[in-house]
This record gives sequence, C-alpha cells and structure tokens, in this order.
Amino acid sequence: MPTISGQVTLLNQMIHLPLSDISIALFDGQQTQVTKTDALGQFTFSEVSSGNYQVVEAFGQSVGTFDTAPIPTDPDSNYLVSKGIVNDLSLANVVGSISPNTINITVGDQDLTGLIFQDLLMLRQPTSLRPYTIVGPNLLSNIDFDGSFGSYPVATKEDQGVSSSFYDVNVTDYQYLPYEDLVDAPQTYSLVNLMNQTPILNWPKLSNITRKNETGRMLVFKVNQASDIYESEFITLQSNTPYVFSFWVCSLVPTVGQNYQFNLIVENSNGEVLINKSTSYLVHQTDYPIWKQLSFNFQFDQDEIIKVRLQLTFVENNDEINIIYDFALDGMRLNEADASPLQRLSKFVDPTVVKPGDQVTYVIAIDNLSRTDNITNAVVTDFISDQLMIDSIDYEGQSLTQQPNGDIVLPGVVRPRTGNFLIITATVKSTTPGDTTITNIATLTYNLGDSTEENIIDSLPVSIYIQPNPLVGPTGPTGPTGLTGATGPTGPTGLTGANGPTGPTGPTGLTGPTGPTGPTGGTGPTGPTGLTGANGPTGLTGATGPTGLTGATGPMGPTGATGPTGPTGAIGPTGPTGARGLTGVTGPTGPTGARGLTGATGPTGPTGPKGSKGSKPVYPRCLAAQYLLAVHPCSYRTRGEIPFREVFPQSQPKSRIRLLSNTVYQVSWSITVEVSRGTYDICTILATNHSTVFSPPVTVLGPAIQKQQILLTDTTYLVTGQEDDYLSLLIQPYQGCLVQVKRASLSLLVVDKCW
Repeated sequence: MPTISGQVTLLNQMIHLPLSDISIALFDGQQTQVTKTDALGQFTFSEVSSGNYQVVEAFGQSVGTFDTAPIPTDPDSNYLVSKGIVNDLSLANVVGSISPNTINITVGDQDLTGLIFQDLLMLRQPTSLRPYTIVGPNLLSNIDFDGSFGSYPVATKEDQGVSSSFYDVNVTDYQYLPYEDLVDAPQTYSLVNLMNQTPILNWPKLSNITRKNETGRMLVFKVNQASDIYESEFITLQSNTPYVFSFWVCSLVPTVGQNYQFNLIVENSNGEVLINKSTSYLVHQTDYPIWKQLSFNFQFDQDEIIKVRLQLTFVENNDEINIIYDFALDGMRLNEADASPLQRLSKFVDPTVVKPGDQVTYVIAIDNLSRTDNITNAVVTDFISDQLMIDSIDYEGQSLTQQPNGDIVLPGVVRPRTGNFLIITATVKSTTPGDTTITNIATLTYNLGDSTEENIIDSLPVSIYIQPNPLVGPTGPTGPTGLTGATGPTGPTGLTGANGPTGPTGPTGLTGPTGPTGPTGGTGPTGPTGLTGANGPTGLTGATGPTGLTGATGPMGPTGATGPTGPTGAIGPTGPTGARGLTGVTGPTGPTGARGLTGATGPTGPTGPKGSKGSKPVYPRCLAAQYLLAVHPCSYRTRGEIPFREVFPQSQPKSRIRLLSNTVYQVSWSITVEVSRGTYDICTILATNHSTVFSPPVTVLGPAIQKQQILLTDTTYLVTGQEDDYLSLLIQPYQGCLVQVKRASLSLLVVDKCW
C-alpha cells in the first residue's frame, strides 16, 4: 500500500525553517491517525488504503488513532519560545498560515509525496479596550461574526479571491479588482484569504488575523487620497449602552514614520453626523508583518438607528506628495460593551532598593468589580527580568509556574466582587550590575462570563533599584615570609590504640575417621490413638412410658391495678417557718440603660517626655500574610439637594468597613454618579472616626439634554491610630446639583503595619 509524506516549514525573515514536533493528522471521514514531524519538519503515513482523505496541520493533538475529526491548528507562541525560534515575543508572537491548513487528497496505488504546510511568523498587537469589555455579538450584518469579510471552506487554496466586490462600500472612486488581477494602481482594492504569491511585487506574504488560515478573508487596499473604505448597513443601537467599533490593520509596504489615520463617522437615519472620531497608527519597520488593532467607543442618550463609515485620512499633507498607502483590513466588529469588571490591575514590589543576592516580592492584585460575571481564562504576563531568578509563584495558596513566554495561567475564576492575589518572589542574581533600575509591568488577559472575547489590561509600572557595588581597593603586595619558629617540646605519649580487627578464619581441617557403630536404641514411646470410627445406625424408638403425676400449684400472681384516689382531706394547720434557703444563682443582666451625660473634661495631664524620632514611612510596602482586599457594593441611591451623600455609610452593617489599629491602608474607590445639566464641582470624601481625607473636586459640565453619568476614582493612603476604626466614603456636590449614585466600589489593601 502507498505512503503519504510531506513537510511543515515556517517563513521567518525570508527563510523557510523546518518545524519539528508538529502534529499532522490523516482523516478518512471517520477516524483520525496522528503522527509528528521529525527534526527536518517531515512527516510520513505508511501503508495507506486507497480512498479520499484530508491531511491536516493539527498542532497540539496527541499521536495515535481517534474517532473524532482533527482541528486545524498552527503552532503557538510557547512552541516558538521552546524551540528557540523567537526569544522576544514583542517582535513576533503569532503564527498564521500562508498555505491551507487542510489538504484534500485521493490515494490510489501510488505514493503521494511533497505535501507542504507553510506557516508565517507575525506580530499581533491587540488594543486595550479599557474601560470596556465586549459582551455582545458582531452587529455588522455584512461581515462575519468574527469580523472576517466572508468565509471559505477548509482546504481552499491560498491566494483565493472573488470575481466581484464582496460588499458595496458606496464609494465611487474605488475600483474593485479580483486579487489575481490587481495592479500597482491607486484607489483599488480586493479580497483574499492568504497572500502567498502576491500580484504586487513588494507586498509580503501574509495571513489573515481573525482565523489565520484559509477559511478567513481580508481586504487589501491601495489608497492615495482620503476616502471611505467601509460603510455599514443601518443598525439599531440602545440608549445608555456603550459600544466598541474595532478593526485590524496591517501595512503591506511599511515605511518608518508613515502615519495611518482613520476616522469613524456615525450617522443617523436622517444623515446627521452624531460622532466623528479619529485614531492613528504610526508604522515602524520590523522583520515581521504587524497586525495592529484599533478601536473607538461611544454611546447615546437615546435609541438610535445608525450606520458607521470608516475613512482613511492623511496627516502632514501626505496626500499632496502622492504617497500610496498599501494595507490590509480584517476583524472589523461593532459590539455592545460593558464597563470593565476590572477597574484596575494593581502591582507592588518590596523592597524597592536592593543589592545582588536580595529577595524581592511582587504582588499583583486582580480586582473583579463585576456584580454578576466571573473573570475566566485569566492569564498574567509578566516579564520580570533576566537579572532576577524567580523563586516561587503563589496564587491564592496554589503554586504556579511561568511559561517561557512570560505567561502565568491562573486556575479557576475570579468571582464577582472579589479580588485575588498573585505573589511572585525572586532573587537578584549575583551577576546583576550595580546602579541598575529594573522596571516592569503586568498584563492580564481574560474573558468575562461566558463571552469568548479577549480583554487586556495593564498595571502601572513598578521599579527596583540595584545599589552600586562597594568600591574595593587593589590587593596589596605579598609580604616576606616570616622566620621558622623553634621546635617545640616533645608531647606526652599518646593513649594505647584500640585492638585491631580480628584476623580471617583459618582453613577448615581434614575430616576425621568414622567411629564404631553405636548400640541399638530403646523402644520408642507409644504412638497416638487412631481416629474414632464412624457412628453406627440409630436404634429403634422405645415404648411410651406411663403418665406422670400432677405437678404442684404455681406461685401467687401479681397484685392488680390500684383503684382511684379518694377525696382530699381538710387542710391541716400551717407548720412553723423553716430555716432560710441558699441564695439562688444570679439572673441574666437587664438591658443597658440610656447613655448618661458626658462628664466634664478633666485637667490636662503633664507633658510626657519627648519621643524618639520616627522613621519615614515608605508606601507601598507589601507584607506577606497581611493582604486584605474588601470590595463593597454600593448600598445607597438617592437624588435631591442633600449636602452629603454616604456611598458606604457606617450606619448600615452591610457597608460598614472596619479598620485595624496601627495599620497603613491603600484605599481605592470608584463611584459612578448621574448628574443633571449645569456646571458644578463634586468632591469625594474618605472619613474615619478620627480623620477625613478630601479628594480634589472634579468639575463637571452637565449635558444640555437629559442626564449624564460620570466616573469618580481616586487612590490614597490611610494610617490608623491606636484603636480600631471604621471607614466611610461620601460625596459632596457643590452648587446644589442633583446627583444620583448609580454604582460604586471600594478596595482596601493592607500595605504596612506600624509596629
């Protein structure tokens, strides 16, 4: 029977590298047989029966035979790092296909060789959608669910376009050309799945970014003047609901300093422009194609029927010097969004000043402020430094490891209104040079609830400083050898040593002659009694004996039941008073009486001795086993002209926040309020029983129509005194504005103790 063979390669800076350990599947429609590529990237299936098959690049699938169809999959970034293909994922981090991931074949009686799977190294740069999280489907009806411009079936050839325009962009100055007919002329565009044999000489090989295989389709453009490159159909959007419009762009002829500027125009059904926003992408030269994601967010105060238009514009008068922009578009989406459940990703380090050999602790706090949804599939990426050696990674009591690409996969979920801690301890390597600053950030990638949309958020950077090595003078010359001292007196005789070991056993002597025969022994004891024989047959039954005498009378029976009690007799005279009994136990304490009047202030005591000079506090200083994160829901909603509004009042047990004595806290809060028209200031106030912290006032310009929601956030440090305390969060609106607290959250982190 024939053999099927081929190879898997990766295009890396114009060089095709063989890829080893890549799973290749042979599928006959019912069963899947999986093998792996060797060091030369080659694979072989032997003794294959005749018939129709699919050969599939299925990275990660186990070797063997299975009753399920294979899933086409390219290698991931972990594979690239483990094989040494990529050392810096900031330069290249994703693999796409430039040939189909699935090949249809028909096997006869001849060997089938030369099957090729070609992959491509690219850089994928997603945008951070903060403060939003995608929760709804793609609302652009003329684009696929994932933003692809249509779909092809598996095993479609590369460089596959369509003969006519995929959709109407309603722009008269563009000319659609089939991909194979593209020419180097401006204001033309086309559609293609994978770019391998490009019709334009200086265009690179490229994979689409949504699916990274032959089933996805992307748009390619040659543009030299400002014009619309996309227009949607009319869509109904809900009031007071955030939406995110996003897309991916890849420069096909990257020129350093070239600036792509895109405008998003949103119009209603009357042609009125509701939104006109712009964003830009500054191209930089790399060895790999770069897919960059750009996004816009917006919302309306009332329901709107709208359409969106995306324009490419020019900056720095590039249109006057006739610069042609060659680029690809993919992954275009309009989604309903929600306020991100992750208001902040906090990162701390302690200590901040170290020397080689010292240990540092990084603490990453993940705070889920969502009311209903879990944070799922969470991955923290944190490139600590190659100058540090990681000792341990702890996540909520579980020991984790870091993958070569810097990823730390967090097990489980982060439940609503809770927070989790990731603690990384590391040691500064002895080879780390002094007078060095090491700075890094943490990045969290996650899903929200059941959504499969990827969300990304970064922490603020943290730094440690490596102290300079102390100066060491040169070694002085070796001094002359001193004179040999006089011989000392003979010491006393030592103790007798222990006995030496026993020598080996000598050889066995010769056997002596045989002695004479001894006398006959006496008679032995009597042997044991033999076994008892079997029982004989049962004898005949004897005759019935005479009737016995009558027995004696039995004992007397028990006494019968007592009859009813007779009538009570007359009461006798009272007897003399008995002796006093023992005192009973004390009864329960009665309720506390009303609080008495405050006493007069006593005289001032003498001044105590002058205390020692205190040390300057350093914030934040994270202490092991001292972390506390409390996220409290908003418990107060009202409107009206009230001087103060308690967001987390002490008077309500559910929102009362207790503070421990002699403790340094980092307090962060977030309050969403709804305001009416007008211009006024709003101040947030953090108050305890002994101190008050006023946040700087926020000036708000209210809307001309209806109402507006604004977000008030701040972070501060709070030091408690000698006694336990309680915390309140309030807001104070000035100018008598109407304010309604819609939602709020507060996180409390212990960062130090006053010992």
